[in-house]
Amino acid sequence: MSSVSRFFTSIWGIIFTGLVIGILAPVLVNLGNPGNMGICVVCFTRDIAGALGFHRAAVVQYIRPEIIGLMLGALVAALVFREFKPRTGSSPLIRFLLGMFAVFGALLFLMIARFFSESFENNVFTQISLVMLIAMAAKNAILIVEFAKIKFDEGLSLFDAAIESARLRFRPILMTAFSFILGVFPLVVASGAGAEARKVMGMALLGGMTMATLLGVFFYPMLFVLIGKLGRYEQKREKLQQLNPKS
Repeated sequence: MSSVSRFFTSIWGIIFTGLVIGILAPVLVNLGNPGNMGICVVCFTRDIAGALGFHRAAVVQYIRPEIIGLMLGALVAALVFREFKPRTGSSPLIRFLLGMFAVFGALLFLMIARFFSESFENNVFTQISLVMLIAMAAKNAILIVEFAKIKFDEGLSLFDAAIESARLRFRPILMTAFSFILGVFPLVVASGAGAEARKVMGMALLGGMTMATLLGVFFYPMLFVLIGKLGRYEQKREKLQQLNPKS
């Protein structure tokens, strides 16, 4: 299995994957997908959003079987290749918990905005914003947690590794957050055709990123230490060092 894994992470593996997707797209069209939707991520999002009731266009209201196949394929691949751990050193549990901060901030800002306009509601544009926010919150978590893990592997305690990582990564996180917030602010004050949709998306992104940043810079290190204590990482490291004194 190691040779297969190395192949798919090589340049030829990437080319092979692209060829498979390129062949699969016309096959799906031949099996019934519309001509311009053989493999279309945006279409997947739109159709699944319709199936969940976020819009009322009956033609595109169904769960795409391709998504189910991709999910099952990913699970089977993880089982076969025994790839259960993240490669970058970031904890999936931390990313999951911190994604909730972004979702909470987006919904909180939308709830406050509804006092001023009824157009700020939880619609499909809000759902798209939430997906973006979860990715941004996970990226900020990776900035701190991955570096904290590196410091922990170098010999620092969980607490010292978290503090050192938070100190060094604080400025990059704020730079990214402020750039993102300033970038979406024009959506909040949009006007003209389609302005209501842009305002909803902008308000959700603004609230989610603000809350994820304000809470995240404090909770990222805390969760790293908490999960490390629960997982007894320091004790496991000591036992490993006793078994391998030279390492």
